[in-house]
Amino acid sequence: HAAPAAQSVAAPRKARPVADVPKSPKPTHQELVDLAERIPTIEDMEQTGIYDVDAHRSPIELSKMAKIMGDLLDHAERDRSFRSEAMWFFDQCAMKEGVIPAVGSVSLFYLRKLAKEEGVEVDLKRYPESFVKASDRLLSAE
Repeated sequence: HAAPAAQSVAAPRKARPVADVPKSPKPTHQELVDLAERIPTIEDMEQTGIYDVDAHRSPIELSKMAKIMGDLLDHAERDRSFRSEAMWFFDQCAMKEGVIPAVGSVSLFYLRKLAKEEGVEVDLKRYPESFVKASDRLLSAE
């Protein structure tokens, strides 16, 4: 008898790690570009097996992304010269295909909040309607 052939099983793909916000007071554009490329998507979360595990517990990468976004908003609110860079980043987050809806919605909220402070119009037609509605609710709650 010949031994049965071993079957190869592909390992699940690991989510791309989300870097911490650069420690400098004002992240560079390239640091933001690098961060924007690693914004977690639904596919990333599904492939790591943690997106739907427990609706009451945020995946680690998702909670880290929330902190990063909050830190960037804080940078932009403290340093007006950084606002256009932060607005660019939040726009990239909200526009990213497959972005986790909570990340996209909060990104659009932050973008709209900064844009209002700067007197800049945001073309809401560019974003998913669900993100616009969620950001409307967040803005009205402020």
